[in-house]
Amino acid sequence: MAPRSLRLQVRQSWQLDELAGYYQRFLEQFRPLWSQLRDDDRLDEQECFIARTLLIHEYRKVQLRAPQLPDALLPTSWEGHHAHQLCRNIYRVIHRRAERWLDRHLETAGGGGPLPAPGPSLYQRFGSLD
Repeated sequence: MAPRSLRLQVRQSWQLDELAGYYQRFLEQFRPLWSQLRDDDRLDEQECFIARTLLIHEYRKVQLRAPQLPDALLPTSWEGHHAHQLCRNIYRVIHRRAERWLDRHLETAGGGGPLPAPGPSLYQRFGSLD
């Protein structure tokens, strides 16, 4: 663990309190969806596509502000870790249905054929989707 003075300097230099507030808003916005998915997952494919789009959009808005510091320099119980885990959990539950909706409703630009299958990078998101 980094010395306290270094962690304090990092907190001030990268405005971690402000960033923590953005992560907290993300958590407040998407915890109800996670609760619904755990308790009574009835989202259809289109709803999963919409939820996934909004989930990733909102997560990236915060993530792109984050300085990507090592854990030793972050506060204990860092909101960014909680936000990452929540985003991962939701994504894992809905991504297959979202992809099925895309497969049914989108086509390639040139010939109007089916979309190509997702590459391996899709399944490596968040550590692994399988």
